[in-house]
Amino acid sequence: MSGINIQVHTAMGAELSGRVVSNLPPGPVMGARGQARPSVASIILMQRDGIGLPEINGGGVVVLNGGTGITADANGNFSIPDVPPGSYEIFARLPAAPNTGWGTANPPVRATTPWALGRVSVDVHGANVDNINITVRPGFDLKGKVFVDGRPAAAGLQISLVPDDTASAINDGPGSLIYDQIGQYHPQIGSDGSFTFPLLPEGTYRFQVSFGGAESEAAAIKLPANAYIADIRQESVSVYDSGVVVGNAPPNTVEVVVNTNGGSIEGTVIGNEEKPASGMTVVLVPPAERRTNPDLYQTVRTDESGHFAVSGIPPGQYTLFASPTIQVASFQNADFLAKHSAHGSRLEVSDGLHKSAILKAMLNE
Repeated sequence: MSGINIQVHTAMGAELSGRVVSNLPPGPVMGARGQARPSVASIILMQRDGIGLPEINGGGVVVLNGGTGITADANGNFSIPDVPPGSYEIFARLPAAPNTGWGTANPPVRATTPWALGRVSVDVHGANVDNINITVRPGFDLKGKVFVDGRPAAAGLQISLVPDDTASAINDGPGSLIYDQIGQYHPQIGSDGSFTFPLLPEGTYRFQVSFGGAESEAAAIKLPANAYIADIRQESVSVYDSGVVVGNAPPNTVEVVVNTNGGSIEGTVIGNEEKPASGMTVVLVPPAERRTNPDLYQTVRTDESGHFAVSGIPPGQYTLFASPTIQVASFQNADFLAKHSAHGSRLEVSDGLHKSAILKAMLNE
């Protein structure tokens, strides 16, 4: 390969400095075996979307001269040198008392060596940024209820939360394990539909809901195949597509709204020589205004006769695609969808209605 030219630009690196403040209960923090855990804050710098000089940082990962292994001093003061222009999140991590935060492998109820986190957003334009204050808090409970066809009730589903911001890729071992553990946590759903996610760190979280296999109480409603998540609301505002924000105060109660009369689609995929195609991946792509929500995409495989069926579909305008090789994530990319839109089959789905479709496979794409 020849003709590969690399242009190097220069920019002044900035120093970020400030102080970590703790809202954790005062006093020494003890470990699982009674040993003291040093209350020294670990500092983690993560890049968000690039700003200012995108040709410097490319909007991707920045390798920092001093961006790893940084700790605050005994008074909470910290300094991060040589930071290129860009938009960043600074996380601070402190040890918390047993059962008062998420551990590296357990939720708060079982975590014997938990951590507490704080974070702040910083924009760097080349000049030093001083007096950055990061407050480490214990976290806040997120409470909610499940409603089935308008009535609060336990139901056969599982609910989880995953970070939907910079925290999802945090480059800190204990911090990464904490967010992984949050993503694996399924709260128990009470007979009145109530549930609680305990002591969540600050951030934006996206709900993930799956039907069946929930650790609900015996009175749980067995949901039919056409059940679907109609909405997830917080104070009458939908957060299903955007996610719920946990900030510096207790978040409002969440309502998970389930309806049991979703639409359904079945059909046949046609492949080579106009014959039914087995083993094809069929992807149901949601309406354009809701494509940021990964939960609204559904995938199935065609059987040996090329047949497929999708149920529990919320009302809306959908597009069906079939392919032998393309990954589902590709259909969440706007440019990919625009390029291959001619291969899709558009259908209007309504509550309780059944649709049939004949779908041509995307071959050699």
